[in-house]
Amino acid sequence: MQRPMAHRPQLVMKREAIVAAVIGGIAQSLIAAEPLTVVDCARLALGRSPALRASGFTVEAARMRVGAARGAFLPVLSAEGEYGRSAGYDTAVTNGGSTKAVVKGEATILDAGARRAQLSAASARAEAAGASDREERAAVVFAVREAYFTALAAGEEIAVRDEALHTLAGDVQLLERQERSGLVPPNAALRARITEESTATARRAAAGQLSASRSTLSVLTGVDAPGLSLVDPGEPPSAGDFSTALEDVPAIAAARLAFEAAKRDAESLERERWGKLTVSADAGALGVVPATTFRDDRGAEFLFGVRVPLFDAVASANLAAARAELGTAEASLERAREAARLELLQLGEEIARTRADLDAARRTLPLSEQNLELMRARHAGGGDVRLLELLDALSEHVNTRLEVSRALLAHRLAQARVAKLVGETTP
Repeated sequence: MQRPMAHRPQLVMKREAIVAAVIGGIAQSLIAAEPLTVVDCARLALGRSPALRASGFTVEAARMRVGAARGAFLPVLSAEGEYGRSAGYDTAVTNGGSTKAVVKGEATILDAGARRAQLSAASARAEAAGASDREERAAVVFAVREAYFTALAAGEEIAVRDEALHTLAGDVQLLERQERSGLVPPNAALRARITEESTATARRAAAGQLSASRSTLSVLTGVDAPGLSLVDPGEPPSAGDFSTALEDVPAIAAARLAFEAAKRDAESLERERWGKLTVSADAGALGVVPATTFRDDRGAEFLFGVRVPLFDAVASANLAAARAELGTAEASLERAREAARLELLQLGEEIARTRADLDAARRTLPLSEQNLELMRARHAGGGDVRLLELLDALSEHVNTRLEVSRALLAHRLAQARVAKLVGETTP
């Protein structure tokens, strides 16, 4: 009798733990199912993108190289120390040993502008890394928009197909009864079933598209696909005039800055052929025996030095290579400008076309709806409209509704492509 009583508290604890876990899971699912706008998804994706983390490190490295280029204008301080003893050798050669403790400073006074050119090249590369980072951010935002808008369109198509399937199911049953009574041709019900099956097939394709788009969003945002509750952003805004922003396109900006960096690299190598003037100074103790060295052999010295290269095959080859790279960078800049200009023109035409298609589909939608209602009324009132004609009107109305959804998707994606091209990073 005491054994069940001994296990009773443990069973109660297990039951409470299970209840707490279930409540926690329900709460978590409710939180996860909160609506996420396309802006919310873009922000989540930007915050966790591995590509953006990598480009961020690239930008940071480029900035550090700018600091290194600035550091070339500062003197270099170093400390040197050594101690050694020698025996048996000629003291004229070995001095009997060495005790050294010296602080040394070196600086370049004049270098014909080579360091300024190197600093300009490093700054250009840092700005180019920033432009590439902006391009990467725009690509992440576009990926989110593409998956989000595609999922919305697929969800709309599923709703339209489900409504059509519900109507077709009743119509098929009615046609089968009329066919048995000889009121309609023998193939009437067969034709309606074919329409029903094709609608179901299209519905499955839309469901697959929706699942794929939600999975893509899940990967990009880190939110589980069941917890993604999407919100239609409404009417897309009119696209602005991006033709004036051609030079701000990230691809063009990066190419232009790469050309600037290549030009400064060639200038730096050219300046190095003029030589440079340096100064060095050191102070400390230098002798043989430590006790007397630190007491008697303390001093300092300075030295001005001039270096003018007369012949350097490696430097000449590097300069020739830098000039060739400069030509490549200039050609790449022109190619980037041409490609961006063409793409902007094509996207502008695509935006105008999809806008016109969307407006036309919206104008057609009430007409097809009115036609369907009239066909239903004539059929229900015993008019001369057969059920197959009513099914044709239903299919036409479904296609018109889907055309509105597809035109809206095409218009949104065209605008998203323009935003990606110009480097729009705002979600």
